[in-house]
Amino acid sequence: MRHNIGALGARLARSRKFERMRRDFEQRKHEHLQSCRAVPAKTPDPTVLAELNTDGVAVVRKFFDRDTTDSVVDEVMSTANALVAGRYDGPLRTLAEHETGLYRIYDIDPSTSHSSRQFFDNAFIAQLANSLCVPGMHVFDQYLDYKAKVGGRDKNLSYHIDHWKTRIKAFLLLSDVTEEQAPFVYLSGSHREARWRRRWDWGYETRGPEGATLSIDQVRSLQHRYRFVERTITGTAGDLILANTRGIHRGNELQRGTRLQLVSVLVMNGPPTYAS
Repeated sequence: MRHNIGALGARLARSRKFERMRRDFEQRKHEHLQSCRAVPAKTPDPTVLAELNTDGVAVVRKFFDRDTTDSVVDEVMSTANALVAGRYDGPLRTLAEHETGLYRIYDIDPSTSHSSRQFFDNAFIAQLANSLCVPGMHVFDQYLDYKAKVGGRDKNLSYHIDHWKTRIKAFLLLSDVTEEQAPFVYLSGSHREARWRRRWDWGYETRGPEGATLSIDQVRSLQHRYRFVERTITGTAGDLILANTRGIHRGNELQRGTRLQLVSVLVMNGPPTYAS
């Protein structure tokens, strides 16, 4: 009898702890969403801001000219190829998934690629991000992203959300991307707050990326119910893709050639509990 009472008490304690955690999370999420209000007066482009607010994704064609992207490619390819070959021994932080063919070089400095600073320090991207929420945004991460193995299957191929918080990713294509060069896929409108998000937002909070992955069947069900439109975004070198990766998205398998792009990740200013 005493054992049963003790077990019951332990279960009740765990239940109360879970409820407190969930309430605390919902409060932080509420504070975050309250700050996620666009400030049109701060935007450099009202059309792009409106598209990001409505769809969660926007494309600016020919953001940079071919000469600029070619200059970046010329400056980074020796480092990227060394990473692929397993010969890079420089100071930069890297990711090398030889089995999947996904490679990244983080925090590229001017000595590695002076031309890339035109993207990483770009005023238009910074001002646009600042106009998406009241406190403004700042750079969280920046890197060169290189897919170099046809048929490679990295974890980004599954549908997922990056966070329950707003995350703006800016992708600058450095090579032409058709449906064969692993284009970015995004479900328009899925960044907006709705009841369906509770499961996956809480999943990310408690289990990280593992808890923020969706199956194809789950995505199709959400598309049917919420009328999300899946966009596969192809483009040419110099195109800029902007996405709120709080929304559902995924990568694609490389079918031919390679894919090279610069990526900048921006997060909300403010306390880490509900902002960055």
